[in-house]
Amino acid sequence: VQRDATGKVGAEALTALFAQTGSLGDDLKKLGLLGPDGRLVPVVVKQEEEQEEVVVADPPAKIALEVGEVVEARYGGGPDWHQGKVATVNDGDDEGTYAVAYDDGDYEPKVKRLRLRRVGEVEPEALEKGQRCEARHGGGTAAYDGQISKVEGAALRGLYDVAYDDGDFEEGVERGLIYAQCGPSSAGGAAGGAQRPKSAKEIEAEEEAARLEAEAKAREVRRNSVKEAEAAEAAK
Repeated sequence: VQRDATGKVGAEALTALFAQTGSLGDDLKKLGLLGPDGRLVPVVVKQEEEQEEVVVADPPAKIALEVGEVVEARYGGGPDWHQGKVATVNDGDDEGTYAVAYDDGDYEPKVKRLRLRRVGEVEPEALEKGQRCEARHGGGTAAYDGQISKVEGAALRGLYDVAYDDGDFEEGVERGLIYAQCGPSSAGGAAGGAQRPKSAKEIEAEEEAARLEAEAKAREVRRNSVKEAEAAEAAK
């Protein structure tokens, strides 16, 4: 067998060797590596497509709660926080839920950790790829489990792509429509115990309410002015 200048055996030399060595040629034919003409069959190595791995962000430290601990919870998964105490830790629950006895007398037997926070904890201002969350799909009132699949200019616009657990997907979800695990304010949350950023719809509703209130006050001022003018005229 002839070797080239680099010391390697060329393909043509190997083909001639395989043709002369019957046992080796038979084995190559069985493997489908030797064609009818006695030449080697090119082997195509299929490379697996690289899939982007979604790394789940680490939860805040000391995420587990204890019985008797004072907490605030989003009752029924709603947007408002209500104070209470952890009544039971649901051991063996894959979702890691807690029973909560609220100060107003209400009781929930199974509350997800994501819907609970210690007093003084806040939601993070910015979210990370892979972070678990609940989001209000389509801007509705109901929140659904999922995770952040893409951060879309969050620093400037606060928009995120959400992959829901039920297989649905939503692009460009406003930060105000997403609920994330709360943590200490020093861990990237809003300072001073502030609530999560408001959505555009919530801001619009507040502005409309303020406008209507201002108009009502203006009408009241005009009515009082007319009454004072009438009283002054009558007193002449």
